Amino acid sequence: MGFLKASLSGAVLIGLIMLIRALFIHKIPKKMMVCFWGLAICRLLIPFSLPAPAIYQTVTGLIGIKVQNILAWLGSLENMAVPLSPYVSVSVTAAGQNGGGADILGATLQTAGISVWIIVSAGFFLFFTGNHSKWCRKYRQALPIRNLFIDEWIAAHDSRKRIRIRQSDRIMSPLAYGLWKPVILLPKWMELGESGQLSYVLTHEMIHIKSGDLWKKWLMVVTLCIHWFNPLVWVMFLLFNRDLELSCDEAVVAIHGPEAKAEYAYTLIGMEAERMTFSPLFAGFAKNVFEQRIKTIMSYRKYSVVSVVLSVILFVVIVTLFGFEGRNPRPVWDGDEQPGFTIITQSEDVTTYEIYAHMDGKQLNFSCTSDDKAVDVAREARLLQEQCDIYSQLGIYVDEGTGWLCFKGYTIGSLTDRQEGRGIGIAQGGLPGAVDLNVVYQEDTLVGFEISDGAYSDY
Repeated sequence: MGFLKASLSGAVLIGLIMLIRALFIHKIPKKMMVCFWGLAICRLLIPFSLPAPAIYQTVTGLIGIKVQNILAWLGSLENMAVPLSPYVSVSVTAAGQNGGGADILGATLQTAGISVWIIVSAGFFLFFTGNHSKWCRKYRQALPIRNLFIDEWIAAHDSRKRIRIRQSDRIMSPLAYGLWKPVILLPKWMELGESGQLSYVLTHEMIHIKSGDLWKKWLMVVTLCIHWFNPLVWVMFLLFNRDLELSCDEAVVAIHGPEAKAEYAYTLIGMEAERMTFSPLFAGFAKNVFEQRIKTIMSYRKYSVVSVVLSVILFVVIVTLFGFEGRNPRPVWDGDEQPGFTIITQSEDVTTYEIYAHMDGKQLNFSCTSDDKAVDVAREARLLQEQCDIYSQLGIYVDEGTGWLCFKGYTIGSLTDRQEGRGIGIAQGGLPGAVDLNVVYQEDTLVGFEISDGAYSDY
């Protein structure tokens, strides 16, 4: 899976998660929503999928919801063949079928596109890290807090004693920062004598730290910098940060009990009195989701077993759909005599696959279908390669200038090869002056080609 395909697949996944969020935001744990966004981040940052076992290919073929395969087929619909027999149909396009000028133009555009992508990605990354560094320098000027309640709270909640709590006049809302040495920063105006409010705030920030939210925010920013051209990634950026806060609020209420909902909501309202300067790499009392957070806090209740099971099922389904390629590793021909193949889908009725054979020193990509669920794809690849070898011996070659398949100086528009139990169709449509070939057999032996005008050539 290439970079752009991973971005497209990630966009589909983001859209699916947005739909799940809209339908089930108050029915499944908020922590699961964060896990869903984590899957989207992984899909965008990891440009490959795991090879799927045979049972997976069968199941996905039966239910017909393999999104990855649908996307793969969209780009190859124009090369699909009409079955020539009830067993196997094949269509082919030659790799590198553009002329030299088109190749140079394509390479130039690709280079320009990559350059723009690198420059913009680096610009966004420098913006985020620069903003983060600027505020970190200010936060380091914060003063340690001497408070009996805070000391007792740290002793009770931080067994490793690695979290520091400080106070600063540079912020207006509590926040947490620091990947290796986390710090909880409290605003100067906050009354440290109000143990109830202080307990909620410290618990909130502690959950952010122990849940790894600071690391998650960095991963989200890196994803955004890499896929800045994908509008749905920007939407995910906003919803991801929102759901981090909602998940944290749920955890606070779960720790302090449902009877603490009202008091915690009032604490949140107090934090809303002022707003800190924007920075996506700190974890704190975010204000842009204030109303939704209050609603989530006040409507909190312990989730039922059905809700938890539903969220787990949705998670497994998404992992299954987007975590596996649904095909075998692609052993593309690299110059030896072995063809490669890739299984696209496999069901009880139809198996679709691709074969990568070679002819005249060029790689050919065949799109194949078979109604035999037990088809031996490796054997089909070998047979197809043998057929290509015969074609080459009979005079079919790849034109060096255009990359098109040719025969005796003619560009091949189509080639129809009907064999017992299988059929091969080679289509290169839309080429001016192209000829159509029929393969001629004598007593099951391929002896030559018949051009559409009735002329016959043998070797």
